[in-house]
Amino acid sequence: MQSKIKNYLKSKRIKSLKKNYLSSFIIKLISLFLFFAIPKIILLNVSSDIYGLFIFILSLGAFFNLLDLGLGNSLRNKVTILNSQNKIYEKNKYVSTTYYFLIVFSSIILSFLLIFWNDIKWEFLYNHNDHDKIEINFLINLFIFYSIFSITLKNINYLLYSFHKSYLVDAIDVLAKLLFFVLLFLFYVLDADVQLKSLILAQIFSYLLIYILFNLYFLLKKEISLKLKFFSFFDLYKAMCSGIGFFLLQIASVILLFSDKILVSKYFPSSETTNYFLTGQIYIFQIMFFTFLNQPLWSSFTDAYFKNDKKWIFKTIVIELIILFIFIIFSFLIYLFSHKILELWVSNNVVFDQTLSLYWLMFVILRSANIIFTNFLNGANILKIQIFIAITIAIVNIPLSIYLAINFNLGSKGVLLGTIICLTFSLIVKSLHTILTINKINK
Repeated sequence: MQSKIKNYLKSKRIKSLKKNYLSSFIIKLISLFLFFAIPKIILLNVSSDIYGLFIFILSLGAFFNLLDLGLGNSLRNKVTILNSQNKIYEKNKYVSTTYYFLIVFSSIILSFLLIFWNDIKWEFLYNHNDHDKIEINFLINLFIFYSIFSITLKNINYLLYSFHKSYLVDAIDVLAKLLFFVLLFLFYVLDADVQLKSLILAQIFSYLLIYILFNLYFLLKKEISLKLKFFSFFDLYKAMCSGIGFFLLQIASVILLFSDKILVSKYFPSSETTNYFLTGQIYIFQIMFFTFLNQPLWSSFTDAYFKNDKKWIFKTIVIELIILFIFIIFSFLIYLFSHKILELWVSNNVVFDQTLSLYWLMFVILRSANIIFTNFLNGANILKIQIFIAITIAIVNIPLSIYLAINFNLGSKGVLLGTIICLTFSLIVKSLHTILTINKINK
């Protein structure tokens, strides 16, 4: 037994994971600080009402990131396999095809957005009569423009994952958040008249600058050769066939994780969006940890699955479940002191609701458990069962959340409860399918 554990810990995949985890640890500590510091500095600059609008616009932008059509995740899996097989030419073809197609595709979408810029109205999605609707529409369109424009740039994340460099993906996110925080701090120190427009522009500038710099750096290192002559319609066809599954999964994921804020923003005052969001943020450590734990594992699961390494997959998932149990205890302690935590963090900017805090506790536990099985299934490129789950969730989640929030008078808690029910369904099906899949592996 002891020798088996030693062999597991000495495996090439574990060594690669150790490198990623050690490199990411300090980055994650900074990220954790920023997760709590950014809302605080925003609320020192603007009212909770404005902050609620800001959260709504960011959530809406997430839907337009879906326009990569799932090609990013397809790229991640394919490049991981080609790297392990040392097929450099095929890898460059696949990457170039994905990049150039997305550049053309996003340019077409952006052209249509510019043509119909003044005709697109978003009032039906939010409930903010006290604000200038013309300005809000403009800012929404501006953030959507940025979201679509950055689709190609964000492929750098998937490439870094495929090269087992997830710590650099963390670095991109932290540097962008850090720049955003510095800008907000300067606004506060200079006593600037900060409005919603200031927040949106600072957010766009921070992320766009960091993504452009990382893309340039990565391409100049020549780990990937991005050339038009490598473009292949056959590779595009393969990428589209693989990407459509991931596209459907992304739709379900965005509906689960971002539509709730849009629904709260539509049916309740924007200050309620702030209460809803910040109550959930006190549990962010567990979500951050499981994202941190699983980002490198996706590509490792890809490698292990296609090499029929059943024992490594099984042991890794068991270890993750043990860690999840430990964090459930930790999250329950956060729940017990959630009122005090919020009071110390944002003082009177949030109206505390103990039941909402309990629902967030349930949400983070279910989401963390889902991450474990989702990463394995994605890494193994097992998409059919996930597509079934995605379609079910896409149909059920929004009407169920509205029904619970309005008809049962649960308010924003009803929106979250609808998401919890969908996550429970997802977890049951994914865990059972993972067990069946592992049992079918030959080795």
